Amino acid sequence: MDNWGIIIYFILIGVLLFVGKLLKKYVPFLNRIVLPTALLGGIIGLLLSSVFIPGSYVIDVEVMTSIVYHALAIGFISLSLKRTKTDNKKKVWSTGMVITST
Repeated sequence: MDNWGIIIYFILIGVLLFVGKLLKKYVPFLNRIVLPTALLGGIIGLLLSSVFIPGSYVIDVEVMTSIVYHALAIGFISLSLKRTKTDNKKKVWSTGMVITST
């Protein structure tokens, strides 16, 4: 079961995101306010964790913290690797020349 633990946590994250999306879709109050689906799913997951329900071990907080930490890092790295549609070659060249000339 230990080999499948990380897969089960990823499935749990997907289910929490899906439940958050359904709540935003069917509860008009949540649809009117600006509340991201990921934040709503995270709040539901936090309520299921052992932080608020002592003795329940539905979600291991340390494992989920590690997954979220690495997922955020991968997300920000992928944003920086995105190609732009504008031609910034001259701007990059001049910035590089300024940096190397100092």
